[in-house]
Amino acid sequence: MGNLVQLGQLQLEIALIAPFFSFIKKENKRRFRLLCISQIGSLNMVHKKAQLRPCLVSCSVLKEEIEQLVKREELDVDLVFVNKFFHVDYSLFEKNLREVLKHTLPRFPGGIILVYGDLCIGPKNEMKALAEEFGVAKVDAVNCTDCLLGGKGKFLKADPDNDFLFLNPGMIDFFKYFKEKAEQEGADEETIKQFFSDLKGIVFLDTL
Repeated sequence: MGNLVQLGQLQLEIALIAPFFSFIKKENKRRFRLLCISQIGSLNMVHKKAQLRPCLVSCSVLKEEIEQLVKREELDVDLVFVNKFFHVDYSLFEKNLREVLKHTLPRFPGGIILVYGDLCIGPKNEMKALAEEFGVAKVDAVNCTDCLLGGKGKFLKADPDNDFLFLNPGMIDFFKYFKEKAEQEGADEETIKQFFSDLKGIVFLDTL
């Protein structure tokens, strides 16, 4: 029997690891804000429309963090969130994101910034190619966790061997859904456990 890790309402049974818990606080909240602000500044310089608010198109896994920054008036942007649960099917996710961009671009003359990582729809720069195809900006980040750490590959420096599962509140909710979806499709506890068996532990990101 593996160690049972309780994540809110989500239970993940991970075999043969000693869970490692870390709480990353204010510094990474500041880095995430600076990552978004840096991209907004670049977009305003390109469009020369600093008076027009850009729109962030983001995965809803970062919804709470971004909305908090807007509420504190640390970001002056419009917001469009794409359902994080599309990530269980990358082809469906890309199709949906394309539709979102088609409908969003005409509505926001201040420009669009994608708050997604390079790897969110594949390992071969598919997200960068999508941003270039639609002529929109994208934050410089590997994945959603890298966004929260400040981007520019900080995630790879923190966990170069992919030994840990990084969870912010939105990601905890995602893995709860993932487990339920897997069970609906016939996966048993042993199968779900094996999916996480290579991990050395879990890192909780205190982002709120």
